Amino acid sequence: MHDGLHRRVLLVDSGVGGLSVAAAIRQRVPEAAQLYVADNAMFPYGRLPAPVLAARLAGLVHAVRARIVLDAAVVACNTASTAVLAELRAALADLPFVGVVPPLKTAGKVSRTRVVALLATEGTARSPYVDDLIAAFLPDARVLRPDCRGLAVEAEKKLRGQPLDREVIRAVLAGLPEAERAAVDTVVLGCTHYAFLVPELQEALGHAARFLDPAMPVARRLAQVLAGLPAPASPPDPAWDDLALFTASDDTLALLEPALRRAGFRRTALQDPGRAVPAAG
Repeated sequence: MHDGLHRRVLLVDSGVGGLSVAAAIRQRVPEAAQLYVADNAMFPYGRLPAPVLAARLAGLVHAVRARIVLDAAVVACNTASTAVLAELRAALADLPFVGVVPPLKTAGKVSRTRVVALLATEGTARSPYVDDLIAAFLPDARVLRPDCRGLAVEAEKKLRGQPLDREVIRAVLAGLPEAERAAVDTVVLGCTHYAFLVPELQEALGHAARFLDPAMPVARRLAQVLAGLPAPASPPDPAWDDLALFTASDDTLALLEPALRRAGFRRTALQDPGRAVPAAG
């Protein structure tokens, strides 16, 4: 990689689930400066039709690029990656994009019981993209896709230090047939938010299982992308690098400061960030 200290990477998610990806990137590519945009005005992304979501994300990226030079962008959200990553790459062909893919290929390699639980939003779990991954890498396995409604909200609460609704977390796995749940030996995390709930999900499952988080594979892929780029065009800008922005004000955003600091974001714009990155559309 040419002088990685001058690399600048944008991460976008509808909330702060992408902080799990940001932390992995800091481990794998510590020299890259990150700008995190939490599009909480549109949380969760799963409720948006694909054309609206694609336009929204493209608008946010355009707004950032109007102010700073980016080397790459990471769509730190499984829902957005499976739904509109191709559209983003077509609309912004001069900017490398890295998306988040549920690690089903790895599950196919490591599962011994051939019973795998995929925890993902409805849009991700039932997407043709995920169906293709299962057909390619787990054709002989039973892939369970429980209703994960409410899990992302619980992860957002946990990162704010707020009390969790344990029943919401328990219900995700309790809804599976008992015999199948008992046979699960691999749990695939298909949402970046869910990485923060692994201890609670493990407890709800009731027995030991391997949890597969997509964050580190994303970080490794980003490292490959950055290594293949020409020399950076601009030096770091302290006003933007390692900054976390939010697209909507929220009375609870100040509670996220400790989680943002742990993820390496030294500066945060928790109020009226629209003046820095205007909302798209």
